[in-house]
Amino acid sequence: SSIEFAVAARRSPSSTSKRPPPPAPRGAEAELHRAFVNGAWLSLYPRFVAEHQELMARLQETLPLRQEELLLFGQSKPTPRLTSWHGDPGCVYTYSGREFTPEPWTTELERLRDYLKWRTGHSFNSVLVNFYRNEKDSM
Repeated sequence: SSIEFAVAARRSPSSTSKRPPPPAPRGAEAELHRAFVNGAWLSLYPRFVAEHQELMARLQETLPLRQEELLLFGQSKPTPRLTSWHGDPGCVYTYSGREFTPEPWTTELERLRDYLKWRTGHSFNSVLVNFYRNEKDSM
């Protein structure tokens, strides 16, 4: 297992700015960068976290990972992965007809959030952790 950092963003529809996405994090080169329509973009930074194996093990031990039930084509189905939603109070999101309220930040996720802010210059108010157990798990 490893941790890779992917930044995906979409500028607000009201934004008239044609600026490119922010620069790469300090000391990192994007292995993949794709621009999409309407100002959306995706950048992938492999090996972004040096101690990724230790962090991955700790996250697996401490996060309340669970298999959620989602509504797909009118039927309730288990997600093909484990997830854990964390964030600041009020960072609720809706997906597949369900509303998700974040768990509090764990110590490990707070450290990772602070590291990401230092590396990227951007603040983060929430994180959705997706854990893929094996090759059978998917989006």
